Amino acid sequence: MKKKICIGIGIAFIILIVAGIITNYAELPKSHTIEIEYEGQTINVTDIKDIETIENILLNLKYNGEICDGINTHKIILHNEIYYIKESCKEIQKGDKQATISEENLETINHIIFNKMNKEESSIIYDTSRQNEITEVVKDICIQGVVELHHSGYIYIFNGQHFGEFGFEMEEYTRANITDKKQKCIDYFTLKEYDTSYIEEGDLLICSGDLSKKGYSFGDNDFDPKSNPITVLKSNDYNKMKQDALKGNRTYPSVVTIGYAYTEAGHLYLKYSLEDDTHTDTGYNYPFAVKAYITDNTQIIGNLEKGKNVKVEYENLDMPLDKLELKSIEITEEIEGDAI
Repeated sequence: MKKKICIGIGIAFIILIVAGIITNYAELPKSHTIEIEYEGQTINVTDIKDIETIENILLNLKYNGEICDGINTHKIILHNEIYYIKESCKEIQKGDKQATISEENLETINHIIFNKMNKEESSIIYDTSRQNEITEVVKDICIQGVVELHHSGYIYIFNGQHFGEFGFEMEEYTRANITDKKQKCIDYFTLKEYDTSYIEEGDLLICSGDLSKKGYSFGDNDFDPKSNPITVLKSNDYNKMKQDALKGNRTYPSVVTIGYAYTEAGHLYLKYSLEDDTHTDTGYNYPFAVKAYITDNTQIIGNLEKGKNVKVEYENLDMPLDKLELKSIEITEEIEGDAI
């Protein structure tokens, strides 16, 4: 009799263990991959430990709060469910409710994202044996670009502008290493003459010379200005021109185009044309970009897509160019193929 009781207790214990395991699996279903959209990039998380970490964070929260007015910074797809993280108010939205995420858990998710992005970048294989190979030489060309570095006898210009770790490239600008020959530089506005020590990071340079397209895999070029002077549009003056363009205070109104639209992440990159109205004998265009945020109060008229021209109004133009909030945005011209 005692033996039967012991066997019965043993069977019941095993049943409880199995039931507990089944319950745990029901509470935390395992996913083979998690898709995350962050800053315009899509990251697929496949590491088992990372998946379990994100699952434990998302599935153990109580989604019973009202949705805050923050901007969606992350989109996470887990088990066909969509979660939006709003970093500004430390919330995760699921459906029409949201939960509070701790600073520690947010940092954990961001750490997984950044590690994954760095691994993908480091896995790219470049043919370094050809990085100095000259593929084409363009003689006597005028180029312009924004100074990123100036040291060790070289001036490096970028073909656009940076927003944190991400760059916005524009066809009007050239990426190149310029040989610093201590040649004459001319201020764009005052026309005063200096040498290359006048050039600082953030300045916009306009120069003529020979462009050697090289860096087979990296896309960098070498530029020899020869004996030609370099025109320098100082960063302070350039920023003033940008602000005037945003406020409509320039002779030539700017054309505003959607560069990239990350509407689910809550922001856009808008490209502004900036035609020269300083020197009558030139026809320069110095475009720039802003990172504009869509809020719950933003009025959107039309379908926001890359390449479309828009009319915009901002909440506060005194904010930095990467923190502007949109009051309204309206499509003014359809891209080719949209017209009926």
